[in-house]
Amino acid sequence: IWEIFSAFQMGARFDIAMPKDTMDDFRGALINSFTTVQTALSGVDVALSSAYHKSHQEMVHDEIRRTIGFTKLNEMVQLRMNQWLIGAATKELQIMKQNANEKNKKEQIGLQDNLGRMLRESGNFEGAEFYFKDLLEEIERMYGKDHALALSCLNQLAVTLQKANHVEEALQCHRDCLQRRRRVLGENHEETLQSVSNLAVLLSLHRPMSIEIFEEARSLYSLAVKGRELTIGEKDPRTLYTLSNFARFLSEAPEPSAELFNESDQLHQRAVQSLKDLLQQGHPLTLSSLHNQACSWLDRCVFQKTCSAGGPIDESISQLRLVHKLRVEKLGKEHPDTQQTERKLQEIARIQKQFANSDANGADQGRLESFPSFQDFFQAHFEVVHTAEEFQQVRKYMHEGIVADLVFDDLLASGFIDEDGFMTTGMQPYIFLAHIITGELSQRKCEPEQDYLGTYGDTFVVAHNKPESDEMWHSSDPSWIGKASMSQRHRFLVFKNLRWEYFNVISLGLECGSQQALEALKEMKDAATHWVSQAPGWSKDAGFYLAAWPLTTVPCLHLHMVDLSCTGPSFSRLSKKMLLLDDAIRVLEAEVAEGIGVLPA
Repeated sequence: IWEIFSAFQMGARFDIAMPKDTMDDFRGALINSFTTVQTALSGVDVALSSAYHKSHQEMVHDEIRRTIGFTKLNEMVQLRMNQWLIGAATKELQIMKQNANEKNKKEQIGLQDNLGRMLRESGNFEGAEFYFKDLLEEIERMYGKDHALALSCLNQLAVTLQKANHVEEALQCHRDCLQRRRRVLGENHEETLQSVSNLAVLLSLHRPMSIEIFEEARSLYSLAVKGRELTIGEKDPRTLYTLSNFARFLSEAPEPSAELFNESDQLHQRAVQSLKDLLQQGHPLTLSSLHNQACSWLDRCVFQKTCSAGGPIDESISQLRLVHKLRVEKLGKEHPDTQQTERKLQEIARIQKQFANSDANGADQGRLESFPSFQDFFQAHFEVVHTAEEFQQVRKYMHEGIVADLVFDDLLASGFIDEDGFMTTGMQPYIFLAHIITGELSQRKCEPEQDYLGTYGDTFVVAHNKPESDEMWHSSDPSWIGKASMSQRHRFLVFKNLRWEYFNVISLGLECGSQQALEALKEMKDAATHWVSQAPGWSKDAGFYLAAWPLTTVPCLHLHMVDLSCTGPSFSRLSKKMLLLDDAIRVLEAEVAEGIGVLPA
């Protein structure tokens, strides 16, 4: 643990070496058992690490508490181990494909299937989708569309598309898979019931949910639960996971009732307790069941209009905070499941605020805002912010005030900013660019590069990506596209300013005014142009890009400086989601010309 912690502090690459026998066992698990790998990872907890000498253990634990903290270190260890596992599986798959033969074909299929699952569970849906589609095409060509392996792969692809929010394509795949499995395997086969359950989950996500969709999904859930109880047993994790999803679904009925909430409570209690007994509390399936239960408690509170602090809602908040802490440790801050729990906590804070206001004003307690978080608002209005027109529209919403308040409240609830409106520099949450701004974190590779800023060094600091992301800039492997650096030479330019309006370009100028924001972006362009002209090896062809929140997961305004003469595969994907610095400047120039957001002299 001390070596991993030191590697993190120094920005070094993470790797694991094993004896040959252990490596053979590990390779077998990668090929044959995704569940074994997932369970092993979920059980990692640095707070339980020990040393031969008690004094050494205490020294390491004390240093972790003093600096990074166990929660953040658990997150970092999980992320690094996941990245290493994916890298190891990718290399093994490449070797297998280079030496393909009939003997290792089944192993290759098993490994590619597990690699797709690992990518999906790590939040890399695009990489997972690529591997599952590639594998499905190969299996269907070799064995036919109705082979068990083809049906299993189609199901995994459908789940991946569902998690990536590609709803229509996922629905088509789920229905196709269910139809084939019913025909080939029969109505009560476990894999048929798996497809029944998956289709029910997807239908339950439909918004707004009609009575017709609710009844279809409820019928499918009932069929899946009863069928799984008969085939694989009441205590099987797959049965309990379906039970948890069914319970959550009942609490979201378009026409809620006390009877439905009571039924939901009973199912939740059974699912949560059994999963805790079978697995550990930090296992992804257990965390999903705890999340679902807490969300159902919240739904009941809203239904009963008992959302004031000190009431039943406190139990929901307490459990969601536990889930969030464990998901940060096991999955990472940026994982979609972690962010899902984070948004739910933000939604509760907003609901309580509204209920408090309605109590004071005597207004209707049941009236809730349409969008519980800025991310929900953003997803309803935008797919990307790539053009000046799209950025102008986002800025228009921000200047209206209500949306800006939504952003501020989200950042405050997430711990990214404090009550005074400054970005936080603690260990949880950990904003690595904020630590670079304060000088608490130093990247050795960038230390000499600060000098290339010249006088701009008083206002800006240069930072680099994760070492492994820089290293894999050239990789065309799906697991790295979108994760790796965009070019062989790729740096970040960051304002030395921790005020909340500097968390992202969408909020720049909301306090200081559009004129000052415009001047800041122009100075950023000048600084970037100067730095690129001074940095050794950089060509004259450089691109400057900004990412709008929430399309970036780093809550600190940073400019991507990219050498366009040596771009990698990630550039074509990421640049389509980014905004040219020149376009951002043009939008702010228009704001100033029209007097939008301009402070009085």
